[in-house]
Amino acid sequence: MMGLEGKWFDKNCGANTSFVCYNVTQQNKKNYMYISIAKTWPSAREHCIKLSMDLAVIENSEENAEVSSLKPNSDEIWIGLYRVPWTWSDKSQSSFKNWQSSSPNDPQGNQHCVVENNLHKWDDDICTMNYVFICHQVAKLRTTVKITFLTDVDLTDSAINVQILQQLGAKLTNQGLTDFKLQWKIQPKKQENEENRET
Repeated sequence: MMGLEGKWFDKNCGANTSFVCYNVTQQNKKNYMYISIAKTWPSAREHCIKLSMDLAVIENSEENAEVSSLKPNSDEIWIGLYRVPWTWSDKSQSSFKNWQSSSPNDPQGNQHCVVENNLHKWDDDICTMNYVFICHQVAKLRTTVKITFLTDVDLTDSAINVQILQQLGAKLTNQGLTDFKLQWKIQPKKQENEENRET
């Protein structure tokens, strides 16, 4: 959340509060929009997505000041930064949860691993406990995407390449993808036929 003077703090995602959405223009400028409706963090993000936007991403002090100026000074607002306390060991994330009732509870602050019982319900436990376990293996997927740009900018410029890769990476991250690598390769232009033949 963002509070007084643009300062950030964490809060339970189920709290209802106003929020700021954003999108990026074709000129690579961020547009921010304050929404005064009080919603939970997930509901606020859904609202932004319906507007073809997302919860505010803030990457420097100027953007932070801009977002802070949109809200009433005393308001606390949701922004897009999010911490998932439970992540898979391969660093992937999933919305699927199967906790037993009252879990996770971490009564002494040292239960950082998850165990599954015979009813397939999850509980948090101390990581040094001995249990049987299950392994899994995922084949790495390589996907090649061909993109055609109609632009006046020099796509061989390394600064332009970095900017495009950052934007693509942000889009993939917003879709929930993690642990990916992007590479950029420019194909040579096809030569146009020099002769025009009539049939």
